[in-house]
Amino acid sequence: MVQLTSWEDSDEMESIKNMIFAHAEYTSSSRATEVLLQWDEWLPKFVRVIPYDYKRVLEAQRQMKESGMTRDGAELAAFELNSHALARAAGQ
Repeated sequence: MVQLTSWEDSDEMESIKNMIFAHAEYTSSSRATEVLLQWDEWLPKFVRVIPYDYKRVLEAQRQMKESGMTRDGAELAAFELNSHALARAAGQ
């Protein structure tokens, strides 16, 4: 299952913009250039498609980083938490 949402994270929005910029550079795409030149008009048209499991992992990572964990530690801990949640959901 996936969730469709709008973009809220400024880092993710900047990442999208960078990918479109790279695409424009490598392919000379006039459409990509148009999107970049009218970025504020185009951004609301992008939809974030995110699997529920991945969203749960990202949220756990954010909480663990806020509690003082390193990025790597937070990623590993969030993965472990999510794998235990999936095992419970599967009846294991």
